[in-house]
Amino acid sequence: LNALQDARELEGAVQREHDQLQTVLASIGDAVCVIDNEDQIILMNEAAERLFEKDLAKMVGRPVKDLYRVFKGNRELLGKERPSAVSRQTGKTRRVGLEDYLFIETSRGRRFPAIQVISPLIGAGTHGLVIVMRDVTVEKQVDESKTNFISIASHQLRTPLTAIRWLTELLVKETKGKLEPQYESYVDD
Repeated sequence: LNALQDARELEGAVQREHDQLQTVLASIGDAVCVIDNEDQIILMNEAAERLFEKDLAKMVGRPVKDLYRVFKGNRELLGKERPSAVSRQTGKTRRVGLEDYLFIETSRGRRFPAIQVISPLIGAGTHGLVIVMRDVTVEKQVDESKTNFISIASHQLRTPLTAIRWLTELLVKETKGKLEPQYESYVDD
């Protein structure tokens, strides 16, 4: 009887922990996907469902390649080139940022730049990976706009500044000795 009661209490504790985990996952704004050692999807949160346009119930147990593919520029990363494979092989967390120029392509063909944090689930050996991912299309556009603005602004300012410099040099040359010392100092400055 005590064993049965202990089992029920343990079952209740496991259910509470499961509910807490589900609440935590649902509250995370970034896509979270947990995969096993065979790259099969174990768990996804609602943000991942929205990002990849897939139903969680249909994706559990399926290969992660059915969810998305990884590209560097126009070249698909396969096998050991994938950031998840690198993290699995090294046993260390792998961070993929904007500077890595990686793109995710969903199974529906939508492609977007993404940042990722890939962490191994380690216990007695590696049991899988937790992949946290965010679409950074807007951030990438802002970064490109900033770069373009700086390039255009520096080019647009260079021409008038060069003309001002030439005219100032001419003014210094032509007025040397003809102005009062105070004004000559201003022209030199």
